[in-house]
Amino acid sequence: MKVADFDQAVAYFRRATGDSPDNPNYRIALQRAMLAASRAHFDKAREFEEKDQIEAARGEYQMASEYDPSTRQAAAKVTTVVLLNTPMTPLRVGGGPYNVPVSITNVSRLSTVTLTVTFDPALLRPRAVTEGGFMRSGGSNATFTNQVGQGRIDVTIVRSTDSTGATGTGLLFSVLFDAIAPGTAGLGISGAATGPGGTPMGLQFRSAAVTVQP
Repeated sequence: MKVADFDQAVAYFRRATGDSPDNPNYRIALQRAMLAASRAHFDKAREFEEKDQIEAARGEYQMASEYDPSTRQAAAKVTTVVLLNTPMTPLRVGGGPYNVPVSITNVSRLSTVTLTVTFDPALLRPRAVTEGGFMRSGGSNATFTNQVGQGRIDVTIVRSTDSTGATGTGLLFSVLFDAIAPGTAGLGISGAATGPGGTPMGLQFRSAAVTVQP
């Protein structure tokens, strides 16, 4: 059977139960149909996950958890990660400037994100902070603000009047650095995010380190 067949079975027994709420056979059949549909969506999610089709997997896990809440733990394993990517070319004092993009992967319905990039001001000097296009995906408007301090950059991006949020993988912003002294510089990333209505979202962060050559 196809996954859609299980969904149709659930819909059928929901209608039957609504029409005959006192019929125990319909209630039992509905419960069995929901468990079977949940398993079908769960198996489909695993197939998508093995093919690295993360957004499709997330959608199937969500459907599975709607039919059977016990599958929510598996759905949570499809992790949203904020990545800080180091430049491909070696950093040298007086060279550059060097671009450090900050991207997000496997996110669903992101409305607001607040992030902090930390760096060693003795080795790196930020020149510019530029917004990426991800939070404006789907034609949505977004407000982008940033503040550069001593050894840190605070960035906030908010999708305006948006009830769906941004979904998928993409660039949040980039930082352009000048290398001003030799040494090894840690680049940290941290923050928080919410979906529509202010729902908190779980994030994982991957920081990095760069070596500045003389």
